[in-house]
Amino acid sequence: PDMAPTLFAKAICEGKPLKLFNGGKNLRDFTFIDDIVDGIVKVLLYPRPMAASEPEVKPARPLQIFNLGHHRPVETLLFVQMLEQLLGKTTQKELLPPQPGDMFETCADLTRVQAAIQFTPKVPLEEGLRRFVEWFRRYYNVQ
Repeated sequence: PDMAPTLFAKAICEGKPLKLFNGGKNLRDFTFIDDIVDGIVKVLLYPRPMAASEPEVKPARPLQIFNLGHHRPVETLLFVQMLEQLLGKTTQKELLPPQPGDMFETCADLTRVQAAIQFTPKVPLEEGLRRFVEWFRRYYNVQ
């Protein structure tokens, strides 16, 4: 409930203005939840193989950190416009200056996770947003 798609969809449906910092030009790497779950399950099912130089008996394998995401950042303003179109409603957008300390772009680097488990997100933003709106309408009983 505190993530951008839900916050934006609620504001759009309620006709509340949306504050978009950096004039809505910040780039965000939105990822559909099914892709994240797929990546987590694959990491759990296919752990890193032991290297030949590692001892056979070891209490635990070394940990790895992977960045899961879509790797296709879009402007926040475009994301909101796509959401408005799918919801069939528009709302006022307050295009504000950047916030201090805000990241202008977020984008997942998939290099390590692709090499380890061949992770590639499958759900394009357009399809993920369509599925999100279907869920949002059912869950929040919004027409």
